[in-house]
Amino acid sequence: MIPSTFDYVAPTTIDEAVAALAAAGEDAKIIAGGQSLMPVLRLRLAAPTTLVDLGRVPDLRGGARGRRRPRDRRDDHPPRRDPRSARA
Repeated sequence: MIPSTFDYVAPTTIDEAVAALAAAGEDAKIIAGGQSLMPVLRLRLAAPTTLVDLGRVPDLRGGARGRRRPRDRRDDHPPRRDPRSARA
């Protein structure tokens, strides 16, 4: 199926993204690189008036792609030991 008609917005800053979402209201949907929304749109299970693509906002990149942010650092915690490998 073909999705229903919607406006597409691709902001490049967080402020532009917030403004686009505020202007579109509750019928806006966000897409940020994932593919889960596309089948829903094709089957017309969702019919947003506006689709806001966050993929071009550099400040939002990295969270879901496996890059570690400073608050997620694992170096702050000692590594866990597997109790099954403990020496007697």
